[in-house]
Amino acid sequence: MTPCLACFRHLRKLCAAQQWRCANVKLLWVAKTTSLFDVFSAQLAEATAAAAVSGEEGRFAVELYSTQGEVSLGGHPVAPGRPDLAGAIDAICAGDEPACSCLVFACGPAGMVAAARSRAVERGCHFHAESFEL
Repeated sequence: MTPCLACFRHLRKLCAAQQWRCANVKLLWVAKTTSLFDVFSAQLAEATAAAAVSGEEGRFAVELYSTQGEVSLGGHPVAPGRPDLAGAIDAICAGDEPACSCLVFACGPAGMVAAARSRAVERGCHFHAESFEL
């Protein structure tokens, strides 16, 4: 999660400073329990607040998912289950001409990364993955 959140924050700052033009940046974070979100709650709140102040809510979005239930994290909704990765990638790439200007960056379990890679390749998107071992 750390590299994805760092990239999200950096891209938001570049766009705010008008040093990079972007259409959409969406961070999907899936965790077993919401206690894992607590580790980054300050950064999530900062990103959400900064997007609201700068009018970037539509371009920068964070979606949290918990495979063990639905709750709220400091006012940020947490959806139950897992996201529809194919649908999320399709939505981000919708109207993206050329398709190759879309980047899918995945970090997580091998099965989830493989599903994201498969859909990204089908859509003609760039793909990057980070992996980790516990």
